[in-house]
Amino acid sequence: MKKYIFALLVLLVSYTALQAKTAPFKEELVSLKREALSLYGSLLLPSTNATNTLAIIIAGSGPTDRNGNNMYMVNDHLKKLAQAISKEGIATFRYDKRSIGESKSDKINETNLRFTDYVEDAKAWIAFFRKDKRFTKIVIIGHSEGATIGALASIEADAYVSIAGPGRKADEILKEQLKAYPNLYGSAEKIMDSLNQDYDVKQVPGALMSLFRPSVQPYIKSWFKISPIAAVQALSIPILILQGSSDLQVGVKDAELLAAAYKNARLTVIPNMNHIFVAINGDEQANKDSYSNASLPISSSLSTAIVQFLKAL
Repeated sequence: MKKYIFALLVLLVSYTALQAKTAPFKEELVSLKREALSLYGSLLLPSTNATNTLAIIIAGSGPTDRNGNNMYMVNDHLKKLAQAISKEGIATFRYDKRSIGESKSDKINETNLRFTDYVEDAKAWIAFFRKDKRFTKIVIIGHSEGATIGALASIEADAYVSIAGPGRKADEILKEQLKAYPNLYGSAEKIMDSLNQDYDVKQVPGALMSLFRPSVQPYIKSWFKISPIAAVQALSIPILILQGSSDLQVGVKDAELLAAAYKNARLTVIPNMNHIFVAINGDEQANKDSYSNASLPISSSLSTAIVQFLKAL
């Protein structure tokens, strides 16, 4: 009996040691008070060979949470990216933007939301982690619209990484995307031109209500004013521009425009990678299907490029 108990103890100790050895990082849940609301996020701390660098990941447009998901699509692309980076010894932090995920609050009124609110939140996270003595360098990694938010916030950071970041103003890209819907394009163009001139549009066709509903128009106006090029040009830190060649939402030309705006920016185009970091070997339908498939891995070329850039800082 004693031999059995001893063997069981050895087995349990060995299993615990194996778990500790194989766990590449630990997770801390972090909150930040911002005026009348609180923001929440996930900090991944590498278990071994950790650097003193923290990478803050900012999600893209729409109701996208810290993991890269929304109510229509679950794929975990930001969670997978954070884990891939943290496995290589670099701490990562990703958060739910205000009004999204755990940061959702009934104190936030859509009518009062502005693009700059997201920028100020990102700056607040940078200031928060500046006080954390575990980190001596803070890098912003922004995805899609989050790349533009990140560029504006990176005035407070030590380096900046753009993934599928737009190189043109939002209205230009939106017009290009809406050309695929000729029955709606004429109305959409008129609405966008009016918003660009700071006019409210009270009569919105039903098919365009989700995009241009009156309550979201103040936010759109503030968004249309932002120039990603100007945001990048205002920086004086190391910059990495990453773009997938199979991205259906943001094209390589946008990445080239961003890179051209900053002479020391490093541009890397990742073959076959789409907007949610998946390597696509099929057709356009396979590309779209990947948005709702959380079992697909992200491109290893993406995380490798980011890790190499961060470790060289």
